[in-house]
Amino acid sequence: MLAQVAHEVFIEPSLIDVVVGAALEFRSTGSRAEITIEATNVPEPSNASIQLEVLIEVVSLNTEGDEREFVFKSIINGAEPVNLGPRLAACFIDIPCKVSISGGDEIELTAPVEVSARSIELGGSMLVVRTAPKIADKQVDLEADDLSTTLTSLKVDPGADFSIRVNDPSSHHYPLVRYVKQRGPVIDAPEIRGKYLKLRTILTHFRSHSRGELKKLKAKVENDRVGGNEKGLPVLNRLIFDGILVPQGIFYVLDPPKLSQHLGVSWVGLKKGEVNPKLLAYLGSI
Repeated sequence: MLAQVAHEVFIEPSLIDVVVGAALEFRSTGSRAEITIEATNVPEPSNASIQLEVLIEVVSLNTEGDEREFVFKSIINGAEPVNLGPRLAACFIDIPCKVSISGGDEIELTAPVEVSARSIELGGSMLVVRTAPKIADKQVDLEADDLSTTLTSLKVDPGADFSIRVNDPSSHHYPLVRYVKQRGPVIDAPEIRGKYLKLRTILTHFRSHSRGELKKLKAKVENDRVGGNEKGLPVLNRLIFDGILVPQGIFYVLDPPKLSQHLGVSWVGLKKGEVNPKLLAYLGSI
């Protein structure tokens, strides 16, 4: 029934949290649902309409190749927040607007979770950050210009790698203060900073989908918002030339050793915003 309903069907923005909540019901000892929410256009100005794609991939943890996909689309007003509900697990969200993780006194993030947005609201009194059995990825990363919260308590599972990156960490206090860091490095040269942002946009959203390889559809890497524009193409072409990204059918596959070799930083380090002289020199050579 879900397969019939979810063939690129447009849904109201108010139903996105319902879809996310329903996808989480696929979690079991033998499978999990990975949820990716991305913008498919670049809104100009920032409050213009944004088209979102909500991709649900049901992945078997025991059977190779057993995977199903469901796709929803939604058009939102860039000035309005998107509510994701109170629970996220195996969610990868990158949208240029405000998102709200709320819906109860307790909100829960189960690794892996990545949320990148213009601003993030944590609307509960308690946040629980969990790890998942059988899942090697323990990261829970929130990144935004600013983050607002009504939290009064926080519980982080042992082994969970929890971090928050915002423009002004000094504005945050208990209970999040020890996890809040500066968003992105300070790169003085505008041209290098622009290339860095493109490089990070292209590389950090590759997914393993429990199969070991980090891959992403070529169409998503090459679209205008990611690498298929005037600023992104030189970076993308260089990554392909150096073997950091390897074309494989309809996918690009990321080669982590090649990334470390050429950039001097690991893929996880790049996701955390690490920058070093070798990376800056690489960007300067593009």
